[in-house]
Amino acid sequence: MATDTERAVSQAKAQLEGIMELVAALETDNDDAREEASQAIREDALSAGAVKSYEILLACGGPAVRIVGNLDVYDEPEDAALQCQDWLTPWTDVATTKEEDAALLRYAKQFYFGV
Repeated sequence: MATDTERAVSQAKAQLEGIMELVAALETDNDDAREEASQAIREDALSAGAVKSYEILLACGGPAVRIVGNLDVYDEPEDAALQCQDWLTPWTDVATTKEEDAALLRYAKQFYFGV
């Protein structure tokens, strides 16, 4: 039986797989496909919010998944980290590759965090 943390990491990895697919679609030369991917990203998140940092909630409950990061002076994401948690556990960073980090940041940049 999986532990709460293992279940949370599994959920985070499932979310990351979808993010990787959506971000890959942003790289196409087809304008319609890029717009469709951008819209799918904005509709994918359960919530997105910011102060001088931001949070994009991807899954809630047990397990929960989010992307967090800092905003630059133009209120645009400058970094992104994938985190997960399960019931009564703290938010935990999920290990990601440089390619996955780049995809997370590109995903986060599809949201508007300005006032």
